Amino acid sequence: MADVAVRLAAIVTRQPSSLWTQGVGALAALVVVTVLGIAYVATPVVVVVVFSAVFAVAESLVWVVLKVASRRRTARKQVNRPRLMLPR
Repeated sequence: MADVAVRLAAIVTRQPSSLWTQGVGALAALVVVTVLGIAYVATPVVVVVVFSAVFAVAESLVWVVLKVASRRRTARKQVNRPRLMLPR
């Protein structure tokens, strides 16, 4: 695996056209390592996005329940509307 990464760095910095002249095996190894790397990084991203969406839906449901409950009281209590907060 490290050999492929070093080879890719050499191809990018020195001779980008040499990627095609090294043969099918080098290109296939590069594609396999790239796909595995993307899968390794994308898996936690998908988990975080899914759980954030689930939490947003749960928070909205609780907000609706609290909004309905606050209308039934004689003394109204302010219920803040949930909002999506993205990292900066």
